[in-house]
Amino acid sequence: MNAFGAYGQACIHSCVRRIVCGMLLVALVTVVTYAETFYASGSDTNTMVDRQHRFLSRHVLRVAESINNFIAGALGEDENRELDMSRRFYGNMLTAYNVEGSYIRLTPRIILTSGADNEYKVDFSARLRLPDISRRLRLYVDSYDTDYDPMENIFSARYRQALERERGEGATAGLTYFFSDHMKRKLSLSTGVRFNPAPSPKFRLRGRLIKSFDVWQAQFAESVFWNQKDGVGEKTELLFDRLVYDRCHFRAASSAIWSEFSHGVDWGQYVSGYVNFSQRRSGAFKLGLRGYTHPSAVTDQYLIRLTYRQRIYRDWLFLEVEPGLDFFREDDYETTPLINIKIEAVFGSYKRI
Repeated sequence: MNAFGAYGQACIHSCVRRIVCGMLLVALVTVVTYAETFYASGSDTNTMVDRQHRFLSRHVLRVAESINNFIAGALGEDENRELDMSRRFYGNMLTAYNVEGSYIRLTPRIILTSGADNEYKVDFSARLRLPDISRRLRLYVDSYDTDYDPMENIFSARYRQALERERGEGATAGLTYFFSDHMKRKLSLSTGVRFNPAPSPKFRLRGRLIKSFDVWQAQFAESVFWNQKDGVGEKTELLFDRLVYDRCHFRAASSAIWSEFSHGVDWGQYVSGYVNFSQRRSGAFKLGLRGYTHPSAVTDQYLIRLTYRQRIYRDWLFLEVEPGLDFFREDDYETTPLINIKIEAVFGSYKRI
């Protein structure tokens, strides 16, 4: 049984590596082919790639419609409410989308780390609207639970491995209800199931407040969550944003997490700067540190990231290359070079703004 399990795990890892490498190869070929081509709204959109993207996007919307109709029928809802507009942000407001319907985001990545084996990951997230039930209700699916990560916007393969060893790796799916449509004051309740591998119920109550001060914008967020397997937890986030000129954006962020799995309080802080070089290209730098308070207060990791991001096909396929340095306490803060390469594909109903 152990040999069979090891063989199965090796097969899964091999498949993941092939998928990631294949998608990255396609992305690089696309960069070479389309890097200097700008597609206007009236350009030809009948290539094989476009047809496949439309085909998959239609399936995403059909799945959302089927779930919506099934739940609405079970609840006896007859009223058809109009869809409202929601926003999806990537890279801390560098690139924004006005999501008209439902979408799925697929993100394969490869992490090349000096002195360690290469890592392969395929993350995904989905947001599906249920307009016949409530215009404030969303169905979500996420491969990675960010509630326990104090720096969720900066990918660290080693930290994520440690977190998944403690909690186990598993996807989360459920429903989120927004109590208000106000952009600067939001309160939401999420109920769902985490698969690890057995299903485990999960609840989260999250509030967010945004306040502007002259050229600065401050955002405060507080979350309380509970999972049958992992117990109760709390996460506090504080962000300060400033737009510098028209193409540059600065952010300073801090977060603290207490849970039954945390080492006292797990905390993280980072500063980042972003610049849009053109409609297709952007870059960023990120400086961060993270640590914990138990059994003693220590800084566990320092990190540096330089990010280059490019839209490589239409408005739904992106390539990101991110070299960086890690300094971990258990390595006596010795330098660990790395490169994080990922592509991001979006399927569903959305439009670029």
